[in-house]
Amino acid sequence: MKKAESLERMVALVGESELSEENRVLYKRARRLINYMTQPFFVAEEQTGRKGEYVKLAETIEDVQKILDGKLDGVDEESLLYLGSLKKVKLKRANPTSRKATLLARKAEEKKDEK
Repeated sequence: MKKAESLERMVALVGESELSEENRVLYKRARRLINYMTQPFFVAEEQTGRKGEYVKLAETIEDVQKILDGKLDGVDEESLLYLGSLKKVKLKRANPTSRKATLLARKAEEKKDEK
């Protein structure tokens, strides 16, 4: 998330188009993850008007892993807002661009792990 915060500041200064392809993929995945974490909580029902939803911890961990692995690269990040579980998202078929982005992100992670 520290990398995502850094990228967020960079995007605010120069725009998303100025990021490298690897960083753009990481930035978009982080935004998807942040949106996913806006799950509808029971304690906020009165303020938001959205019914709270219980999602099991194991399911949340699986969903987060899917986002980080790039399995949702073809899904609009806005569709992850106040969702609860990824079971509600109709996964679009991955297009070649998102596959390429996934490969680039994996290479970036491998480089990071080597250091």
